[in-house]
Amino acid sequence: LEAVGDVPISLGTSVEKISQNPARDDAPVEVRLTDGREETYDLVIGADGLRSQVRELALGEVPIAYSGYTCWRLIVNAPNGKVDMCEMWGRGQRFGIVGIGDGRLYCFAVANASRGQTDPSEGRLERFRARSKVLVARFQRSSQPSSIQTS
Repeated sequence: LEAVGDVPISLGTSVEKISQNPARDDAPVEVRLTDGREETYDLVIGADGLRSQVRELALGEVPIAYSGYTCWRLIVNAPNGKVDMCEMWGRGQRFGIVGIGDGRLYCFAVANASRGQTDPSEGRLERFRARSKVLVARFQRSSQPSSIQTS
């Protein structure tokens, strides 16, 4: 939490109501919180997940639509200092890395998947390796060997 600096953070409460004058795009956003406070902001960002209450309050009920793929996300230590953002695309799959500071990387892997298709944890790494052979080979050919860390 120290990384946000002077940005106020409210724990133990959530957004109950959002309103903005629809006639003005630059109008401030009025927010009522579940602890009874009412606040005014220039911008409200809803980062509260797939079934976002903030999105529903701002836009009304929006049905969740299946996207046709599944995603795995992880944060790892960077193998060396600075890492630029990179995204690689393969047939039915993507892999990306983004430096997030403090020597860490945010990584994501995406693969096409039918609705309801599960990915049990047992054997997941092997399945991921099998899906990613082409992407990994391209990455290894285009990267310096010293920058690739495996375990």
